[in-house]
Amino acid sequence: MLRAACYAVLGLTVLYPFGALFIEASAAGAAARELAADPAARAAAARTFVVSLLASFLATAVGALAGRLSARYRFPGRGAMRAAAAAPFVLSHTVLGVAWVLLVDASSDVALTFVTALALLPMTFLASERLFGSMDAGFSEAARLCGATPARAFLETELPLALPGLASALALGFMLSNAMLGLHAVLAWPSGKGTLTRVLYDALSVYPFDPAAAALISVLLVLVGAAVLAVQGLLSEPPSVGPRFRRAPARTLTGRPAAAAAGFAAILVCVTVLLPVGALLARAASGGEPLALADAATSRAFMHSLLLAAGAAGACAAVGSACAFLGGGALTALCTLPYAFSGVVLGAAFIIAFAGPPLALHGTLGTLALAYFVRELPLAHQSARSGLARLSPELGEQAALCGASSLRAAREILWPLARPFIAAGAALAFMASFREIEASALLAGPGTEVFGSAVFESYQKGEMRRVAVLALIGAAVALAACAPVLAADRREDALD
Repeated sequence: MLRAACYAVLGLTVLYPFGALFIEASAAGAAARELAADPAARAAAARTFVVSLLASFLATAVGALAGRLSARYRFPGRGAMRAAAAAPFVLSHTVLGVAWVLLVDASSDVALTFVTALALLPMTFLASERLFGSMDAGFSEAARLCGATPARAFLETELPLALPGLASALALGFMLSNAMLGLHAVLAWPSGKGTLTRVLYDALSVYPFDPAAAALISVLLVLVGAAVLAVQGLLSEPPSVGPRFRRAPARTLTGRPAAAAAGFAAILVCVTVLLPVGALLARAASGGEPLALADAATSRAFMHSLLLAAGAAGACAAVGSACAFLGGGALTALCTLPYAFSGVVLGAAFIIAFAGPPLALHGTLGTLALAYFVRELPLAHQSARSGLARLSPELGEQAALCGASSLRAAREILWPLARPFIAAGAALAFMASFREIEASALLAGPGTEVFGSAVFESYQKGEMRRVAVLALIGAAVALAACAPVLAADRREDALD
């Protein structure tokens, strides 16, 4: 019964809208020929893919260095470096772009590549830290005992083992950066530089509307995302290290290595925290623009975002944990599939699917609620899977031997132990839903304003002080939601 309910929910919220998107694209032969012949669309696609590839390489290189330092060594500033590497996750991509626009002339492709890499840094850092932290220490120690220098030991033992995981992070970064609507809108659009997200956004927001072109671009981004996820699945299998696996111990750096690591940490703190947050604080404290934060539209946006984010967090935790508990390849695939769909693609799919019968929800808060649920479901599901995977299967077997049903075993044994991980997934879903901008920019309208659409519209109107204040409020909410995530991280370390 529970499995059937999960399939029904995922079928309605995941398969139905994206099925409608593919059907719309399949019937758009004329629009496909026009897009292929349009020089501006081709230039937008080329810029998007080149910038995404370069930004992914940069983010993976910096994230790998920071992740290895954090996992293997202790040095002054390590804690600050870890916080700084994850800081861009607290600020939305749009807000990060606004901060750098306030700092420098960010209209070039170089600036777009640099800020995109900063936006990808939390993902590459966390993946690298876990990768190097879980690597068997015996390999590098054996190489050192054989006379290899530290550099040679790294290049010939650690790096070959880490390459599949780093390539997986690079591929995921490429997929994510292709569809960063907010970041592209802030850094590329004002100078007239086209991106795929600009073509897609204009097709659904600028009259005359062209849903066929939007569907085609969305399907292209989805296919790229699906290919990346397939490659990532092949690359992310951890290497077998045998039963005598030993986690690499952290070593305390001293002297010049410690100074170099501390200097790298200081640079990372400046680039990801001090400069962008300082720019936002300075702009928020400046005068010259009325804020008008207490108007009816802004109040509605805050209330709507709080309610929708709380509802999405609860729904993601319930469905994600249920699917993780039930297991099975199909449920896992359906819960993971939204990774391939960026916010702007999600918005396009929901507009096409819910603009008319049988489920005419477009223009209502219901569309936003479903969109937030679908977009953040992978976070909650992966967090629940991570928690359940660390529990011994013998717990359920022993409960069954004592006569407990599977439901009772889950309620009285698995749930209390996995609860911190489920709460962390819910917190991440709440944080991401509250500050979500890309899907909100397409789906929100008069009477259905949300926090993300308020930020995006304020930027489009040139109200930079208002954007800065809203961004700082969103960052404060995100930080408040991090407490369950930190608790789960401590529980995970204890279980490991």
